[in-house]
Formats: sequence, C-alpha cells, structure tokens
Amino acid sequence: MAAETKKPEVTTDEIATIEKDFDIYLGWIKRLENPDPVLRTEAAGRGIKLYDEVDRDAHASSVLQQRYLALVGKEWEIIPGKSANSKQGPTSTDQDQLVADYVSSVLENCNFDQARQELLKAILYGFYNLETIWKVENGNLVISKFIGKHPRRFVFTPERELHLLTLQDMIVGEALPPRKFITFTYGDSDNPYGRGLGQRIWWPVWFKKNGIKFWMIFLEKFGMPTVKGKYPSGTDKAMQDRLMEAIEAIQTDTGIKIPDTMDIEFLEAARAGTVSYEQLCGYMDKQISKAVLGQTASSEGTPGKLGNEKSQEDVRQEILEADADLLDGCLNDNLIKWIVDLNFPGVIAYPKVKTYAHAKPDLTAQSVIDKTLIVDIGLPVTKSYLYETYGIPVPQEGDDLVTITLKTPQAPLSDAKFADATVEMDVADYLVNQLADLSMADTDKLMAPLKKLTNSAKSLTALRDGLVGIFKEMNPADLGNTIARALMIAEMSGRYEVADETGTLTPVGLTEKKSPEFASEPAGGILPSLMAVFKLPFKEQESFFKKKLNVPTLRWTDLWKEQHTKAFSVAGAYKDDLLTDFRGAVDKAITEGTTLAEFRKDFDGIVARNGWSYNGSRNWRSEVIYSTNIRTAHAAGRWEQLNDPAVQKAFPYLEYRHGNSIHPRPEHLAWNGITLPRDDPWWNTHYPPNGWGCKCTVLASTRRDQQKAAANGMATAPPSPINPQTGEPVGIDKGWGYNVGTAA
Repeated sequence: MAAETKKPEVTTDEIATIEKDFDIYLGWIKRLENPDPVLRTEAAGRGIKLYDEVDRDAHASSVLQQRYLALVGKEWEIIPGKSANSKQGPTSTDQDQLVADYVSSVLENCNFDQARQELLKAILYGFYNLETIWKVENGNLVISKFIGKHPRRFVFTPERELHLLTLQDMIVGEALPPRKFITFTYGDSDNPYGRGLGQRIWWPVWFKKNGIKFWMIFLEKFGMPTVKGKYPSGTDKAMQDRLMEAIEAIQTDTGIKIPDTMDIEFLEAARAGTVSYEQLCGYMDKQISKAVLGQTASSEGTPGKLGNEKSQEDVRQEILEADADLLDGCLNDNLIKWIVDLNFPGVIAYPKVKTYAHAKPDLTAQSVIDKTLIVDIGLPVTKSYLYETYGIPVPQEGDDLVTITLKTPQAPLSDAKFADATVEMDVADYLVNQLADLSMADTDKLMAPLKKLTNSAKSLTALRDGLVGIFKEMNPADLGNTIARALMIAEMSGRYEVADETGTLTPVGLTEKKSPEFASEPAGGILPSLMAVFKLPFKEQESFFKKKLNVPTLRWTDLWKEQHTKAFSVAGAYKDDLLTDFRGAVDKAITEGTTLAEFRKDFDGIVARNGWSYNGSRNWRSEVIYSTNIRTAHAAGRWEQLNDPAVQKAFPYLEYRHGNSIHPRPEHLAWNGITLPRDDPWWNTHYPPNGWGCKCTVLASTRRDQQKAAANGMATAPPSPINPQTGEPVGIDKGWGYNVGTAA
C-alpha cells in the first residue's frame, strides 16, 4: 500500500515581529517609536508635526491637494457581496444587494467624501486617523460624521494597536475602543507609522524656504547699497557716534550733515555667475512635484506641448489608480465591515466600496475601432454596448429622436435636368451606386462586339454600316439581370421602410410581424439596418428582405418576373441608346474628316463623352437611367406598403416630405409637410418622385399628425396649375405627373 501523502506544513505566525526590530522597538517602553529618519534628526521634539511645515509650503500643498482631490472627485459604488454559488461561480443574492444598498445609503448621508480626503493625508504623514461618530436612527446604527485626527496625537504598541496620547498617559497612551478609529497607513505594511512622502519632500521644502530667505537678503543688498563712513585717525568716540548716526539717518532722511573731515560712501553689491535663487527654488518645486505626482507636467506643463507630457500624465494616472485601490482596501477591511456587522450580524459575504479611478476612454479613438469592427468587418454588436460605451441614454418611447442623414463626397451633378441634385444619400442612392458599379462588367460585355467591330473595320463607313449587323451580338441579358435584381431590392426596401416606420412589418401579401431587433430604429430617412444591408452584395440583400418580410417562394417569383420584364426593357433601351449615340459619333467623325486610326485611338473617350462609362468611370448618362428606375421602383414599393390595411387603419394620412437637396425646387419645398388623406386626388399627380433627381418622399401619418398640419395650414391640397410648356402641374417635370405606385 502506498504511503499516504502529507500536506507540507507552513508557519502561520509572524516571525520578523516588531519586537525583534531594534530600530523601532526599545524594549523597555511599551510603545513603538516612529523610525522616520527625518523626524529623528530634524524634528527637535516636534515629532510628526514637523510635516505641518511641508503642508504650509504653497507648492507642496498645491500638488498634495491635486493628488487628494483627483481621487475624491471620482465616483464610487458599493458592490454587493457574493454569498451564493452558481454554475458561473459566486453570485449575489437579494440579501447581498439589500446589504450593499444600506451601506451605500449610510455613506451617502454623512461626510464620506471629506473623510476620504482627510485619510489621504497619510500620503504626507505616513498614517492618518478618522474617528467615527455613530448614532442610532430608526433602530439602526448609522454614521453621523467622520472627524479627522492629527497623527501627532497617536502612537502604536508593538502589537500595532493604536493608542491615544493624553495628559494622563503621554508615553504609551490610552487603548481605543473597537470600531471607532479608521487608520490609513501609506507606504509600509510592516511599520504602522507608514512611510509618507514627508520623508522625501521635507528637504526640498527646507532648502527652498532657506533659499527664499537668502533671496530676500540678496534683494535687499541690491535694492539699497551698503553705506561706508570714513573719519580721520584720532577722531574721538563722540564724533564717531555722530558719524554712525548720520549713516543710520540716510535710511530715513533725505539729507544729513557731517564735518568736512568725514566722508560717506555707498558700496554697490556685486555678484558673478549665472545660477539664481529663483532657479534654486524652481528646482526644488520640481523635485516636490516629482515626489508627489510622479511628474511635473500637471503643475508646470507647457500649453500645446505633447509627447513627453502625455507620458507623464500616464504616470500620474497610475498613481491615482493605486491610491484608489489602497484607500478602498483600507475602507473595506474596516469601515464597511463595521457597518455590516453592527446592522446585519451573521453576514459572511461583505460588500465592497469601489472607486472608479480609471481614466475616461478616448471616445474618438474608440469610435474608429468600433466603426472598423461593426461597419467594415461586420462584427455583430449589441446596441446596449454602444449606449454604455459612449454614455448615451437609451431612447424611451415617445422621445424625439435625432435623424441622421449620411453624406457622400460625390459632387452634385451638373446637368440642368438635375435641379434637385444632392450629396445626401438615401436608399435609392445606395442602390444606384451599387448598380452602377456592378453593371460595369455587364456594360463591358455589351460593348465588346462594338469594340471588336471598331478594331476590325476597314473604314469609318464600313464601321457605320456594320453597326446594324452587330445589334444581335450585343446581348443585354447580364445587364438586365443585374438591373432586375436592383429594382427588386429597391421595391422591397421601400416596403420594408414603411413597415418599419409604422411599426407593422406586415407587407401586402406578406405575413411576418416586425422583427424586435429593429424595434427602436427611427422613422424617416435611411434606417441604420438598411445602411448596413446596402453594403452587402445584391444576393445577400435579396436574402435579407425575403427573410425579414417572409416572402413566400411563389410570391417572390411573381415579384421577380415583374421586375425582370421591366429590367430587360431598361437594358434594351440602354443598348438602343448606346448604338444610336455611337452611330452619331461615327457620322460626326466622317463629316469632320477624322481618320479611322484616330477614331480607334479615341474610342474610350468617345464612349465616355456620349455618356457611356466604358472607361470605368460613371457619369450622368448611366446614372439617369439607373436612378430613374431605382427611384420609381422604391417609391412604388413604399406606396404598396402605405396602402396595407393595417397601415391604413393606424395611419390614414400621408405627409409629403422634401428631400433636403442642395438645389431644391421651390414648389417641392412649399409642399413639405402637406398632410392629406391617402385617397386625396392630389396624390395622383404629386406622389414623388416628381422629376429628374427628385428625392422627396411620403410618410404615413396619424390623425394627430393631420391635426397639427391643419393648425399650420398644411392639411389641404394646394392649387395645381398646369405648366403649358410641360403639360404637368407646376413643379413637376415633364412626364412625371403620375403616381408611380398606382401605375405599377
């Protein structure tokens, strides 16, 4: 049988006791002497009161106050104890929370912050004491106040027990009752007197004080020269005294008289060297700052200077956090346990005070990191994280929310048709940009036969005649599929927007209720969820809307067919316009006598100048085609959702909203806020978009919204005179005076 393994023994008693320390224990006196070497050599009977002189120095007092108040100004909290166990480890119970709340209430109703500030004086003296004044309130023991007591009044016994020096016992002192005095010891866990910074900054303060004294003498010498009196040899004592009286009178009188046998001279003080008393005092101040704050930048920083001072500030932050941990530890070992034991006997898991001394995070740098993780990488992050990280209150129901409109650096289009051009992005802008980017490859395929014909033609005339022959080779199928997908997403995003704005995600012919993760998204503008969705590939966007709107497969197929037919019509027109423009370019080259070689060389430029972005860049021509169709599809999707029975019941009115354009149409601005019943005939001609590049929209509105609009005179349809040049109501471009929702 194997021998039983024994646990190793360990000594639990203290070995290097104070009684064995011959530096601080005299043996025949039952008290400990403070081993502070400065007090032993410089105190001259004053004891620890010597450091009061340090606290009277202006600079030393200032930096000490910086250190004290930096901690006192931080928030603190009482953390509940953990008396229960769970699978995740120790956990708090309701009783633990009750105890913590009580302790917090006791401390909040007394001078706790002042007590913390006074305890921190241990940093200077080595230790500091607070007397706790208790009182009974509603049957419970609470703290009336804390009173700071100067350490000169106390000594320690070899057992490290605190004694109070009195007139009756000025050697060992009187023993003190338990749960009465809080002692914070700084810098030494073995020596109960601690090791305060007074030991380090006494000499800089002393040298500075004496330096200033000599500085004053020096200034006096330079301010008034020394007077020298001369008298002849053999002058009697009386005359010598008269000469001295004359010299003294110089300090107060404007004139004196002396015999002509005597003389008075002024001796000017002279000195050499570059070191001044001011430099000496400044040097000592720096040493004090380093000892107390760990650096000099906080007290003597250079405005606007970075680098080294930032590093020094980091050092000061580390000191602040260390002070907080030390003070919290002292209070948790004494005060917190006293309050609990006196009011909740039997508690085994004590709460703890926690001071939040960590530096505030750099939110600018954090926002860059968060944007990279959330936007660029796509890391799932809860909304609560963002609210907590940036200290933003969570919006409550009924709050007036801020609507953010994203901006793009893309310059406004210069074509005259785009009077409503804008750099503010909305849903359609996202889709137009994506479609324009994705269609480049399809456009390249569409133009490949055209490029091939140009390179193989024997002449410009042959090139022109050959255009008819390549018509069938220019297959717009790929371009049509891409456009169809974009139109489908535009329509579905329009439905999704309205469903989300109204809180009823139940689109026409579709079945799903609103998803809870979007429950707090603001109405109006482009929703945050859509911002993220439109950065995904088209296929993933389709999947998003199909899932969120729970579109049945059969219905999805019908929707796809509808948009696919329209898309191929768009792609076919795209092809027809491209060939027509290219034919015009060839005719112009023939008329101007351009050679075939020159035409081939400038092929990319010709295509680009005519509005077709074969060279890889987009311009207004292709965007007109894409934007027009995307916007009408999106608006049609919104109209269909606005007329959902559930939406109609809760939101029986529609409100016209202008799109915040750079060059707004005056009429569109005037229509902003008009709120009418959804069946008002005005919507037959004024449901947006109402022209090239128009970004206006319509929002679902309640009866209360309509009443507010009526109070502002915006609840009746305005006059709609016809523009004789366009045949449309004034403010609507030619061909746009119809409702794209009902027309679809």
